[in-house]
Amino acid sequence: MRKYFTSITFFFITSLLTAQIVTNNGADFDTAQELLDILTDNGGSGITVSNPVLTTSASFSSPAGFFEGNSNLGFNSGIILATGGILSAQPDGASVTGSLFNFDPDVSKLLDQINSTQTSINNLIVLEFDFQTSSDEFSLDYIFASNEYTQNSCIENPDVFGILLSGNGINGPFSNNAKNIALVPDISDPTTYSDTPVGINSVNSGITTNSAEFCNFINPDWASDSLFYVNNSDMLTVNYPGFTVPLSVHQSVEPCELYHMKIVLADISSTSNTSALFFEQSSFTSAIETNYIIESNLFPLLDANLYEGCDGASLTIFRPDNLIGDIPITYGLQGSAEYLEDYTLTNGTVNSSQIDSGYSSVTLLIDPIEDYVLEANESLVFKLYSIGTGCGSTSSTIIEMTIADQPLLNISVTDDFTNYCPGDDAELKVNITGGVGSLLQQPTSIVPYSIEWSQIGTAAEQLENPFVTSEYCVEVTDLCGSQIESECVTVYVNQYEDLEANTDVIYLCSDIEAELCVEIEGGEGNYDFDWSNGSNDSCIFDFNNEYTLIVSDGCDQEIEVSAEIYLDEAPDPFFEHLVIPHMNNGVEFNNYTPEMDGLSYFWIFDDGFASLLEEPIHQYDESGTYAVSLEVTTELASCSKTYQEFISVEPSFNFFAPNAFSPNADYKNDTFKIFVTGAKEYELIIFDSFGKQVFYSLDYDESWDGNYEDASQAPQGLYTYKATIKKINDIGYYKESGSINLIR
Repeated sequence: MRKYFTSITFFFITSLLTAQIVTNNGADFDTAQELLDILTDNGGSGITVSNPVLTTSASFSSPAGFFEGNSNLGFNSGIILATGGILSAQPDGASVTGSLFNFDPDVSKLLDQINSTQTSINNLIVLEFDFQTSSDEFSLDYIFASNEYTQNSCIENPDVFGILLSGNGINGPFSNNAKNIALVPDISDPTTYSDTPVGINSVNSGITTNSAEFCNFINPDWASDSLFYVNNSDMLTVNYPGFTVPLSVHQSVEPCELYHMKIVLADISSTSNTSALFFEQSSFTSAIETNYIIESNLFPLLDANLYEGCDGASLTIFRPDNLIGDIPITYGLQGSAEYLEDYTLTNGTVNSSQIDSGYSSVTLLIDPIEDYVLEANESLVFKLYSIGTGCGSTSSTIIEMTIADQPLLNISVTDDFTNYCPGDDAELKVNITGGVGSLLQQPTSIVPYSIEWSQIGTAAEQLENPFVTSEYCVEVTDLCGSQIESECVTVYVNQYEDLEANTDVIYLCSDIEAELCVEIEGGEGNYDFDWSNGSNDSCIFDFNNEYTLIVSDGCDQEIEVSAEIYLDEAPDPFFEHLVIPHMNNGVEFNNYTPEMDGLSYFWIFDDGFASLLEEPIHQYDESGTYAVSLEVTTELASCSKTYQEFISVEPSFNFFAPNAFSPNADYKNDTFKIFVTGAKEYELIIFDSFGKQVFYSLDYDESWDGNYEDASQAPQGLYTYKATIKKINDIGYYKESGSINLIR
């Protein structure tokens, strides 16, 4: 599949028009040359035609001619080849009867390609000619129409046509190695062509009352190509029930080489259902134009004007595609502007330049001269003569420009003004008139003026928020850069002292409502208060919590402070006590007061003593009941609570030994006995003055009667004792010793 540019109309509008097609009907049909002159615009389309021949059945008249008029074809004028005569294309026309054409090998080949049985060839029309092109491509726009549409789609022997091309680089199955270039566009990419020839069985409504065998032979997906078909069943403007949308042939060729085209159209089998080919006027083209572009160095040309003092413009002339080597460019300079007085040319002289070999273009630089004289616009005209020779030459071209004075640039800025508050909006604006920038048509991506506001911005309007009196200056430079204007504006700003706000922390010892206030200094006044609890007064009444306050003044100066009503309530104190086994009348206090940072403790033991420890140990001198109190106090607000508990103190151990006794049977102090309480284990040994053991006992209820073990009386004198005791709930042993005076 070969890809070409195409101008196919994909969605063809078939709305009825009020006019209809009209064909010329002279006594004789138009000559082949006249028909081709219509297609090539008398040779002005870049196609040079030679040896044209129009052949048809001997008795067949008016097979070809000119048509015009509004219709739903899509072409307003052109030439028509009609197997029923050109009048048959008109809504009120009737077909004429031709005769059997002996034989045409190319028509037979076309029939072979669609699997036709080739029964007969009737009303054959052949238009063939030689031609040369100016460029490396040509195109031709056409429409195929037929009376066989709507009833004879997918038949075995439909009418056929072909546009057969032969010549250098062309290889095909037709005469002179020609190929048929009238092909159906590819439905998936209509800018390319398929290998399917255009005809009744390839481009139709997509629906047939006959068998689809012969359509499937050409293209199994033939129904999809109905996109290129127009249903014309009412035949109000063109006398065919169906035809194709405007199609194009595009072909790459060698410029100036001789090619041959053969256009064939024939009725097959029957002469009653005729067909036609319409070709659009001036559509057989291979024009080679002088391509050029004019660009300003700064901006698009404004109404083709160049302005004095601006950067100039460039005229770029491009090499024609089929020309090689050095290409001379000749031109004439015309108009009221004088060369070297009003403008200069670079890369060219007063009348010539050149596209050098290997380059695709040449660019002439046109610079208008600033003469500082107010004057009327001056014209500059390039008459660009033909480029190249022979079939590759282009036509003459006129390029017109104007040299004009720059419009004067003027600016004005906002008047001086005062802002009541620092930071208020200050709207600054510069109004600009004149200059070349004023000539640009909006919208455009080109910036007409360069604007610089004291390094704050580049837009005409600026929104500033000055906090002190400030001057703003703007400089405007016109598009061309040669006109610069500047102006200044002063914005005066009232000044106020800084806004300050202070609050104290309010301490509470119980969860009650308290007052919290703020003190304000500075600012504009007209204060607003926005407390985090929703209050809008300078003071709030609320419970313990942290609060934020935003204070603002009439100039929206804000300050945020934190405030707090702090609950420093002391925790509820509580303690328990334990008797210390190894400390007589000793008590250990366990403090179960909830923890709190900075909490202090004060114990009163009800015996004249106190303690600041968190968990003290205290030994009472005597047993008894005591009212012990614990006071806890907070660090921040000295909030306190007291807990009191009555405790009972009993000695856990007691030891008493008398220092004398008199065993004289008077029932008074007759024995020596140690009094012990709280003992678990007990041992007592008594020695005489010589260290001899005189008594031993493990029972603290047992006493010594002053006799030896043999019941003899111990003499009066001084004795010693040693007692070893293990207390209840203790693991250590304690020793007690002393002297005993035995008196007789």
